[in-house]
Amino acid sequence: MDKPTPDDRFKFVDQLVEADFSFQLEEPASRSKETRSLPELPKVPKEVSGPKASELKAKAEAEQHALRRLRMCLRDVCNRYASFSTLKC
Repeated sequence: MDKPTPDDRFKFVDQLVEADFSFQLEEPASRSKETRSLPELPKVPKEVSGPKASELKAKAEAEQHALRRLRMCLRDVCNRYASFSTLKC
């Protein structure tokens, strides 16, 4: 295949430019028709947000308080059992 001449190159680029311009002229008309015919989509419902940070912190503190009370109760039970078992022996 031979190298293209400058005239061949000019014709090739000229055809590309003409095709591009003709495409650009046709494009806005086709776009306006497409936007008119598209149906409006329904909006997505908002997601229910989770608990707030302050609520989570309060819940964690309440759980820690409950665990402390359970540990104290268990300690008292263990102490009573230990003192009861030493008296029996």
